[in-house]
Formats: sequence, C-alpha cells, structure tokens
Amino acid sequence: MRKLSNLIIKFAREIGYVYVFYYKHKQERLVKIGVSKTPKARFYQVKNDLPGKLYFIGSFLVWHPRQVEASFHSDFIDKKVRPRNAGPKAGKDEFFRLNSMDKLRLKIRLTFLTFWYGLSWLCFLSLPIIVYLLMNQEVIESLIRSFSIR
Repeated sequence: MRKLSNLIIKFAREIGYVYVFYYKHKQERLVKIGVSKTPKARFYQVKNDLPGKLYFIGSFLVWHPRQVEASFHSDFIDKKVRPRNAGPKAGKDEFFRLNSMDKLRLKIRLTFLTFWYGLSWLCFLSLPIIVYLLMNQEVIESLIRSFSIR
C-alpha cells in the first residue's frame, strides 16, 4: 500500500500548471511565465508585490510543468528582465520582454501541451475498454466479419 501511495504522489508531481501573466507599469510591458499548483492564488500573491497592473492571461495544465517552464525560460533568456520595484514574492527570474511573435509562439506551444495532456488522459482511460473489447471473443468475430471481403 505504501508503494502505491508513493507512486500516486510521484505521479501528482508530474502534473501542474504553467501560467502566463501580463504586467504593465508606466513604460514596462512584460510577460511572466511561471509554475504553480494554484495559479489564481499565485496571481494575487504576485499582484500584491508589484506596483503596476497585472493581468491573468491563462493557466495551462501540462505534464512536467517545471520542465516546460524551464524550456520557455531558456528560449527567452535574452529577453529576461526584472521589473523595477518588484517585491520578493513577485518572482525574480520569470519576467520577459516579448514581442508579438514570441507571445504567439508561447501561446501555441502551451495550447499544444495542454491538448497533449488531455489526449494522453483520454488514451489512458480508454485503454481498459479497448483491452476488454479485444479479449471478448464475440467482439473479435464481429470485427472480422465486418472487415471481411464479400
């Protein structure tokens, strides 16, 4: 039983949200990319630690959120900035000055990863049904009859 609970805990760590916030203050226009199990709560935490306006753009449920976040951070490393007067809870390395193509790339990749997450669950949940159908002799015979040439 302990092995099963450890497996469930490990599995749960592989799932999480990558969030995207938009920060606007005076002339600054920045995008914040981060990871959280509770993106809405994280939004308010960051919002209270910044002098300007923060907008919640979206949160994307993905496999391996820390790796996804790290991938974006390395892709945009040359565009990384720290907002002026940001408090310690705002996140030190998660703000980027992105152009419109960068923002589009970010959105497309996160949408694809969210789709992939949902598709993998669909396949996982469908597997027992497929196995049952393939082990049922009547179903197999019916399939053979329906695909046979007449």
